[in-house]
Amino acid sequence: MTDDEIDELRENIEELREDVREDLAEDFGGEPDDYRAEKPIADGGED
Repeated sequence: MTDDEIDELRENIEELREDVREDLAEDFGGEPDDYRAEKPIADGGED
């Protein structure tokens, strides 16, 4: 696999992530950025 192919795959994955975040926000409310996997949760994910 070439570096160009890897870069293209990374771009495709990021586009997919954006689409998923938009769909989650539409289905469950909030903003797409609320659904970023790399975004830390203030309470550590505990209720």
